[in-house]
Amino acid sequence: EPVGLAEDEVDRFDVGDASVVVLFVSAASLPAVVTGLRARLRPGSRIVAHEQAPVAVAADLRRPIFTRAGITVAYRWDI
Repeated sequence: EPVGLAEDEVDRFDVGDASVVVLFVSAASLPAVVTGLRARLRPGSRIVAHEQAPVAVAADLRRPIFTRAGITVAYRWDI
């Protein structure tokens, strides 16, 4: 079930049943949020985010997405 959180709530949210976490956070916040989630998610889970700027945490998959409005990059981290 989709859930929205403020950035300061991420560490307190129970992600025990999550299989996919989709992030919409700033590039500056992304490394800390991904690192925290990777430590708490169960094996087989995934984290997905998009960002136009390079991210400072290595992803398992990185794909550019081109649209008429511009370009973004989809990132995926496998747990």
